[in-house]
Amino acid sequence: MAGLFSILNQGHTGLNASRYQMNITSQNITNVNTPGYTRRVGVQSPIQPPPPGGGGVQVTDIHRYVNEFLDQRLLLGISYQSAAQAADSPLSQAEGALAAEDGVGLDPSSALAELFSAMARLESSPSDSALRRDVLSAASQLAERINAAADGIKNARDEADFFLRDMAVQATEHMQKIAALNRQIGANPYEAAPDLKDQRNQHLKALAELIDIRVEEDSLGMVTVIGSGGINLVQGEVTGTMEAVTSLSLGGYAEINFVDENGIAHPITHAIRGGAMGSLLNIRDTLMVDLGNDLDQHAFDLATAFNAVHSAGFGLDGVSGRDLFLQPAAVAGAAQAIAIDPSVAGNPDAVAAATDPLGVPGDNTNLHLLTALENQNVALGGTVTLSAAYGKIMAKIGVEKASNDSEILFRGDSLAQLESLREEVSGVSIDEEMISLVQYQRSYEAAAKVIETTNKMLDTLMNL
Repeated sequence: MAGLFSILNQGHTGLNASRYQMNITSQNITNVNTPGYTRRVGVQSPIQPPPPGGGGVQVTDIHRYVNEFLDQRLLLGISYQSAAQAADSPLSQAEGALAAEDGVGLDPSSALAELFSAMARLESSPSDSALRRDVLSAASQLAERINAAADGIKNARDEADFFLRDMAVQATEHMQKIAALNRQIGANPYEAAPDLKDQRNQHLKALAELIDIRVEEDSLGMVTVIGSGGINLVQGEVTGTMEAVTSLSLGGYAEINFVDENGIAHPITHAIRGGAMGSLLNIRDTLMVDLGNDLDQHAFDLATAFNAVHSAGFGLDGVSGRDLFLQPAAVAGAAQAIAIDPSVAGNPDAVAAATDPLGVPGDNTNLHLLTALENQNVALGGTVTLSAAYGKIMAKIGVEKASNDSEILFRGDSLAQLESLREEVSGVSIDEEMISLVQYQRSYEAAAKVIETTNKMLDTLMNL
């Protein structure tokens, strides 16, 4: 009789296991459209004897359908896509500042062309006050356009810095939540772990958008998150904070530090390469700095070239030695400093059209020299014209913007493919779940049949 009771117990464990598996299958089906949900199944194992023949079956774990290599590639793909998307706004802002036409209809390139045109018109009538005012107006607009372009580049850097400071706060929040979930996963029974791991995955993805990371999972199911430069951002239950600290060495922009659990700050600004933060750091500290330096050099070369010719000529008042532009003291900061010289501003007679004071007012020979600058190699150490030098600046930002636009499309397609591959492994298939549901239903019925049959055998035995 003891053997029959053992069989009854085996049937009971079969019922429990089948019911457990049906619960998991039902959870899969109801979460088919839940973002970040990972398909799962119960892991069954036999209960070893005694009693003779075994003690039935039990569910010992819940298996999540994941491919760790694919998940790591997905995090990397998220990081790449986020980097390209983060770069779009500051690149667009810088490109607009250097090239877009505003209400005046002039960017620095067209403003330079307008200055040469105004000087050419004045050549035909060098004493015409209205035409002289046109020259001064064109020179003033050119300086203003260069000022605006410099401001646009600075604004792009400021925008990148603003987002970096905010992202440091976001990164800290995700690291702390990952550490907290690690703690729960390590302490909770296996029933709760799959849902906790799915939650953790969402925070890992969000963190990967901000900074490039690598993830390693231990035997307890807790992860170590390794960031740029090999620093453990999260190690089990332990994490730190990411902070953005204003740095004088960076001109008032933020330096990124990782502050560990002991309060020790580790500078990681130059180690960050991926994610939105890596992209913004590259734009802020490299690309925009290069563009600003190029624009400064252009402004300095332009002022120097025009001033050299203009100061040698004579105005209608017979005075010489006046610059057309306020000469920048140095290349650095020249784009923001350039302006029409106060000695000629608002004074049409100060435009130096003549090379001989005795030829005033009809002498226009100095205007010939000024307009000739349009085709002379006076920029970048005497290697290119002023317009060609500015064209190089435009080409640089144009290439960067076009390249980033292509990168956004490419990374978007690549990420979509990775997500599709992961969905094949980890996503819920209704067809497969329906098959599993039938399978567990049949096993449940079979276990019930075992109990029914055993019960009849017991009745027979009792009737004897």
